[in-house]
Amino acid sequence: MRRLFFLSSHQIALPATIAFFAVPLAITFFVCSSCHSSPSLFALLAVPHLLYLLFPPSSAGKDYMKSILLKLLYLAFKIYCFIFRPVRMGVRVMLIQDNQVLLIQHTYLKGWFMPGGGLNRNESLEQAARREAKEETGADLGEVSLLGIFTNYLQWKTDHTVVFLCKDFNITSKSDYEIAEMKFFPLNDLPNGVYSSHRKLIEQYHKGEIKQNFGEW
Repeated sequence: MRRLFFLSSHQIALPATIAFFAVPLAITFFVCSSCHSSPSLFALLAVPHLLYLLFPPSSAGKDYMKSILLKLLYLAFKIYCFIFRPVRMGVRVMLIQDNQVLLIQHTYLKGWFMPGGGLNRNESLEQAARREAKEETGADLGEVSLLGIFTNYLQWKTDHTVVFLCKDFNITSKSDYEIAEMKFFPLNDLPNGVYSSHRKLIEQYHKGEIKQNFGEW
Protein backbone atom coordinates (compact mmCIF):
# COMPACT_ATOMS: atom_id res chain seq x y z
CA MET A 1 0.00 0.00 0.00
CA ARG A 2 1.35 3.43 -0.97
CA ARG A 3 2.51 5.45 2.05
CA LEU A 4 0.35 8.39 3.05
CA PHE A 5 1.57 11.60 1.37
CA PHE A 6 4.61 9.61 0.16
CA LEU A 7 6.33 9.98 3.56
CA SER A 8 8.75 7.38 4.87
CA SER A 9 8.16 5.65 8.18
CA HIS A 10 10.95 7.72 9.76
CA GLN A 11 9.37 10.96 8.53
CA ILE A 12 6.08 9.94 10.06
CA ALA A 13 7.52 8.62 13.32
CA LEU A 14 9.05 11.88 14.60
CA PRO A 15 5.90 14.06 14.25
CA ALA A 16 3.80 11.24 15.71
CA THR A 17 6.12 10.94 18.71
CA ILE A 18 6.12 14.70 19.29
CA ALA A 19 2.33 14.83 19.04
CA PHE A 20 1.95 11.89 21.43
CA PHE A 21 3.82 13.71 24.18
CA ALA A 22 2.93 17.29 23.27
CA VAL A 23 -0.78 16.69 23.79
CA PRO A 24 -0.41 15.45 27.41
CA LEU A 25 1.98 18.34 27.98
CA ALA A 26 -0.64 20.82 26.77
CA ILE A 27 -3.26 19.21 29.00
CA THR A 28 -0.89 19.47 31.96
CA PHE A 29 -0.36 23.17 31.26
CA PHE A 30 -4.13 23.74 31.00
CA VAL A 31 -4.81 21.97 34.30
CA CYS A 32 -2.08 23.86 36.14
CA SER A 33 -3.21 27.18 34.68
CA SER A 34 -6.83 26.52 35.59
CA CYS A 35 -5.98 25.98 39.24
CA HIS A 36 -3.57 28.94 39.30
CA SER A 37 -0.71 26.63 40.21
CA SER A 38 2.81 27.92 40.54
CA PRO A 39 5.23 27.40 37.62
CA SER A 40 7.03 24.83 39.74
CA LEU A 41 4.06 22.43 39.57
CA PHE A 42 3.92 22.69 35.80
CA ALA A 43 7.66 22.12 35.63
CA LEU A 44 7.35 19.06 37.86
CA LEU A 45 4.74 17.50 35.60
CA ALA A 46 6.28 18.69 32.32
CA VAL A 47 9.93 17.73 32.79
CA PRO A 48 9.42 13.95 32.27
CA HIS A 49 7.70 14.64 28.93
CA LEU A 50 10.57 16.82 27.75
CA LEU A 51 13.22 14.38 28.93
CA TYR A 52 11.51 11.57 27.07
CA LEU A 53 11.57 13.62 23.86
CA LEU A 54 15.15 14.83 24.22
CA PHE A 55 16.68 11.62 25.57
CA PRO A 56 14.59 8.63 24.46
CA PRO A 57 15.14 5.69 26.83
CA SER A 58 16.31 2.28 25.78
CA SER A 59 13.66 -0.30 25.01
CA ALA A 60 14.15 -1.75 28.50
CA GLY A 61 13.27 1.58 30.10
CA LYS A 62 10.32 2.55 27.92
CA ASP A 63 7.70 0.69 29.95
CA TYR A 64 9.02 2.30 33.14
CA MET A 65 8.87 5.76 31.56
CA LYS A 66 5.33 5.14 30.32
CA SER A 67 4.36 4.13 33.86
CA ILE A 68 5.79 7.38 35.27
CA LEU A 69 4.03 9.47 32.63
CA LEU A 70 0.71 7.75 33.33
CA LYS A 71 1.07 8.43 37.05
CA LEU A 72 1.75 12.12 36.37
CA LEU A 73 -1.22 12.35 34.03
CA TYR A 74 -3.39 10.68 36.66
CA LEU A 75 -2.24 13.32 39.16
CA ALA A 76 -3.14 16.04 36.66
CA PHE A 77 -6.56 14.42 36.20
CA LYS A 78 -7.17 14.45 39.96
CA ILE A 79 -6.33 18.17 40.04
CA TYR A 80 -8.78 18.68 37.17
CA CYS A 81 -11.51 16.82 39.11
CA PHE A 82 -10.86 18.94 42.21
CA ILE A 83 -11.41 22.13 40.21
CA PHE A 84 -14.23 21.24 37.83
CA ARG A 85 -16.11 18.45 39.71
CA PRO A 86 -17.00 16.57 36.49
CA VAL A 87 -19.90 14.19 35.91
CA ARG A 88 -18.69 11.15 33.99
CA MET A 89 -20.10 8.01 32.40
CA GLY A 90 -18.06 4.82 32.20
CA VAL A 91 -18.29 1.06 31.85
CA ARG A 92 -16.95 -1.99 33.65
CA VAL A 93 -17.07 -5.65 32.70
CA MET A 94 -17.28 -8.54 35.13
CA LEU A 95 -15.51 -11.35 33.29
CA ILE A 96 -16.45 -14.74 34.73
CA GLN A 97 -14.98 -18.08 33.64
CA ASP A 98 -14.86 -21.41 35.49
CA ASN A 99 -16.18 -19.76 38.66
CA GLN A 100 -13.34 -17.24 38.56
CA VAL A 101 -13.26 -13.51 37.86
CA LEU A 102 -10.61 -11.73 35.77
CA LEU A 103 -9.18 -8.63 37.46
CA ILE A 104 -6.53 -6.12 36.40
CA GLN A 105 -3.95 -3.86 38.02
CA HIS A 106 -3.08 -0.52 36.43
CA THR A 107 0.48 0.78 36.15
CA TYR A 108 -0.56 4.14 37.64
CA LEU A 109 -3.03 3.05 40.33
CA LYS A 110 -2.83 0.52 43.13
CA GLY A 111 -5.40 -2.22 43.58
CA TRP A 112 -7.35 -4.78 41.58
CA PHE A 113 -10.24 -3.72 39.33
CA MET A 114 -12.71 -5.08 36.84
CA PRO A 115 -11.63 -3.91 33.38
CA GLY A 116 -13.35 -0.82 32.04
CA GLY A 117 -13.10 2.87 31.30
CA GLY A 118 -14.75 5.85 29.64
CA LEU A 119 -16.73 6.14 26.42
CA ASN A 120 -15.47 7.46 23.11
CA ARG A 121 -17.49 9.71 20.83
CA ASN A 122 -20.21 7.96 18.85
CA GLU A 123 -19.77 4.80 20.91
CA SER A 124 -22.51 2.83 22.63
CA LEU A 125 -22.16 1.49 26.16
CA GLU A 126 -21.80 -2.08 24.91
CA GLN A 127 -19.22 -1.05 22.31
CA ALA A 128 -17.23 0.73 25.02
CA ALA A 129 -17.34 -2.34 27.25
CA ARG A 130 -16.10 -4.58 24.44
CA ARG A 131 -13.34 -2.15 23.48
CA GLU A 132 -12.12 -1.64 27.05
CA ALA A 133 -12.10 -5.39 27.71
CA LYS A 134 -10.07 -5.92 24.54
CA GLU A 135 -7.60 -3.12 25.35
CA GLU A 136 -7.09 -4.00 28.99
CA THR A 137 -7.20 -7.80 28.92
CA GLY A 138 -6.92 -8.82 25.27
CA ALA A 139 -10.32 -10.51 25.53
CA ASP A 140 -12.84 -10.78 22.70
CA LEU A 141 -16.28 -10.84 24.29
CA GLY A 142 -19.19 -12.99 23.22
CA GLU A 143 -22.65 -12.37 24.66
CA VAL A 144 -22.84 -9.68 27.35
CA SER A 145 -25.66 -8.75 29.70
CA LEU A 146 -26.39 -5.70 31.82
CA LEU A 147 -25.53 -6.26 35.48
CA GLY A 148 -26.30 -2.81 36.84
CA ILE A 149 -25.86 0.97 36.76
CA PHE A 150 -24.08 2.41 39.77
CA THR A 151 -22.89 5.79 41.03
CA ASN A 152 -20.14 7.04 43.32
CA TYR A 153 -18.97 10.49 44.40
CA LEU A 154 -15.31 9.83 45.20
CA GLN A 155 -12.38 12.19 44.54
CA TRP A 156 -14.49 15.27 43.70
CA LYS A 157 -16.31 13.73 40.74
CA THR A 158 -19.62 12.03 40.06
CA ASP A 159 -19.13 8.71 38.28
CA HIS A 160 -22.00 6.77 36.72
CA THR A 161 -20.77 3.28 35.86
CA VAL A 162 -22.62 0.76 33.73
CA VAL A 163 -21.50 -2.76 34.66
CA PHE A 164 -21.80 -5.62 32.18
CA LEU A 165 -21.48 -9.35 32.79
CA CYS A 166 -19.73 -11.66 30.34
CA LYS A 167 -19.13 -15.39 30.70
CA ASP A 168 -18.26 -16.04 27.07
CA PHE A 169 -14.89 -14.62 26.08
CA ASN A 170 -11.51 -15.62 24.69
CA ILE A 171 -8.20 -13.91 25.41
CA THR A 172 -6.62 -13.55 21.98
CA SER A 173 -4.02 -10.81 22.48
CA LYS A 174 -1.89 -9.06 25.08
CA SER A 175 -3.20 -6.25 27.29
CA ASP A 176 -1.96 -2.72 26.64
CA TYR A 177 0.83 -0.85 28.45
CA GLU A 178 -1.57 0.66 31.01
CA ILE A 179 -2.02 -2.75 32.62
CA ALA A 180 0.63 -3.98 35.05
CA GLU A 181 -0.96 -7.38 35.67
CA MET A 182 -4.14 -9.34 35.08
CA LYS A 183 -5.16 -12.52 36.82
CA PHE A 184 -8.07 -14.89 37.43
CA PHE A 185 -9.24 -15.23 41.03
CA PRO A 186 -11.78 -17.66 42.54
CA LEU A 187 -15.05 -15.90 43.29
CA ASN A 188 -14.88 -17.10 46.89
CA ASP A 189 -11.24 -16.09 47.40
CA LEU A 190 -10.64 -12.55 46.16
CA PRO A 191 -7.21 -11.00 46.88
CA ASN A 192 -6.45 -8.08 49.13
CA GLY A 193 -6.58 -4.74 47.38
CA VAL A 194 -9.69 -5.28 45.27
CA TYR A 195 -11.43 -1.90 44.88
CA SER A 196 -14.17 -1.88 47.51
CA SER A 197 -17.17 -1.36 45.23
CA HIS A 198 -15.89 -3.99 42.80
CA ARG A 199 -15.34 -6.48 45.63
CA LYS A 200 -18.84 -5.86 46.96
CA LEU A 201 -20.46 -6.41 43.57
CA ILE A 202 -18.43 -9.55 42.81
CA GLU A 203 -19.29 -11.03 46.21
CA GLN A 204 -22.98 -10.20 45.72
CA TYR A 205 -22.91 -11.86 42.32
CA HIS A 206 -21.24 -14.97 43.76
CA LYS A 207 -23.88 -15.23 46.48
CA GLY A 208 -26.74 -14.47 44.09
CA GLU A 209 -27.65 -11.39 46.10
CA ILE A 210 -27.80 -8.71 43.39
CA LYS A 211 -31.45 -7.76 43.84
CA GLN A 212 -31.37 -4.33 42.22
CA ASN A 213 -29.46 -3.17 39.21
CA PHE A 214 -28.88 0.42 40.25
CA GLY A 215 -27.69 2.41 43.26
CA GLU A 216 -24.59 3.82 44.90
CA TRP A 217 -21.42 1.76 45.16
